[in-house]
Amino acid sequence: MRSPPCCGALRLRKALRAHQYLPRDNPTKLIAERGGPKIAAAIGAAFKQFRKRVPVRDIADAIRRRDYHRAADAIAVPALQAELRHGFAAIASLHKESAERGAKEISAVARSARDRGRLRKDTASSDQPLDEFAFDLYTDDVASTLRDYQDALISSLTDGERDNVFAAILAGVRAGETPDEIAIEIRDSVGLSDRQAQAVQNYRAMLEANDPDALGRALRDDTFDNAFQDALDSGLALSGEAIDDMVDAYVDRALDYRAQMIAQTESVRAANLGLHDAYQQATDRGVFQQGATMRFWLTSMDEAVCPICEGIPDANQDGVGLDDSFDSDDGPIEDPPQHPNCRCGVEYRTDLDMVNTGNA
Repeated sequence: MRSPPCCGALRLRKALRAHQYLPRDNPTKLIAERGGPKIAAAIGAAFKQFRKRVPVRDIADAIRRRDYHRAADAIAVPALQAELRHGFAAIASLHKESAERGAKEISAVARSARDRGRLRKDTASSDQPLDEFAFDLYTDDVASTLRDYQDALISSLTDGERDNVFAAILAGVRAGETPDEIAIEIRDSVGLSDRQAQAVQNYRAMLEANDPDALGRALRDDTFDNAFQDALDSGLALSGEAIDDMVDAYVDRALDYRAQMIAQTESVRAANLGLHDAYQQATDRGVFQQGATMRFWLTSMDEAVCPICEGIPDANQDGVGLDDSFDSDDGPIEDPPQHPNCRCGVEYRTDLDMVNTGNA
């Protein structure tokens, strides 16, 4: 039997009206959903490519010489940043798609305003052409926005990586691990969260100890299950090469999982940013008058909406301006996502009386 929604969800559904929910067929939402897998693949590939380049031997040699700073520097964080910049192209592509979809929406609004003006004034034929509003991807503003977005995302994924590696080296030395063991642990942790890195170490330890619980790890590659079961049945330990192969497969899956989590958030961010940039250009280029467009926060129609997001529509019932922040219980916030895995969206509503009915 399906569980009833939590009390928070009941309050949400009671408080909000239908127009404050994000429709399942919302174009920006669909663009984010389609683009998410491409972003995940790009970020996952960046992490995996960098992991292949981690110089395990150089790190181990530096640890043997007790040159721990050189060992930490060997992971070359700038190289990881370069890989992620290459992967950012998928995010930029999604931003462009959303902005171009927004341009079509803007053109439709401009046509509606012009048609309404024709009906009021009874002037001009109904088939008078209207130039389509086209989003310009190559303005300085758009380039600056995407560059800042890229830098902020890459910093969030790499800041502290070198310090974490240095700390891991010291912890391994104090624990009596060999330089080779420490270097392998570092390679296996690149691109992973602290919890994931610990899970990888735990998995390796299980395999080395012939612990049958290793067969229950969700991210294991089950193509190795028969070989591991044979080792359990025979009581013989797996070879070091076999363990490395199994751990490598586990790490790849962990990196894919993390990339998917990042992509779920960044696809929403890029899609909403693209839509916002389209409306900003329309205003800057005089299609809309300043203040013509208001933004309205929309939440998903399910019990998973967070307590902060569920209160934003009611706190901003009259909408906010194009460049204004939304009020929330957590303070002023910009467009979604408000937090990881946020699935909220924004609706743009334009006063037709404030649309310039010349060419868009």
